[in-house]
Amino acid sequence: MSEDLVREFYEAARSAYEAGWVRAAALLACAGLEAVGGDENFVKVKDAVLAGLTPSAEDVESLLKELAGRIGGGEVVLEVDFSRVVAVGLSVVLISMAFLAVFPPWADAVLIPSAFASFLYALLRG
Repeated sequence: MSEDLVREFYEAARSAYEAGWVRAAALLACAGLEAVGGDENFVKVKDAVLAGLTPSAEDVESLLKELAGRIGGGEVVLEVDFSRVVAVGLSVVLISMAFLAVFPPWADAVLIPSAFASFLYALLRG
């Protein structure tokens, strides 16, 4: 199998584990290790999950670490949208300016809705 498919197995297993779906994460990690051709240590976990048992979190973490080591994905990359950071920062600055009375009171009529719109932009941006 291609490395891209194995990487997708890893990413899906990692996100399932972070969401609390331990059994799904274990199965996805086992499928990825099986595709890579890893040693047979994962077979016990796979058989237990297929039998209806829930593996321990440590077993799933070890499977994920082994799979990450096989595909070279040991690093964690955090993707942050720069426009979200700017929008949240702008909304914090605008709200603080409104509460600290930096401008005349009539400016609050502009500052508060602008801060709200900026925060909504950051929240709803997908």
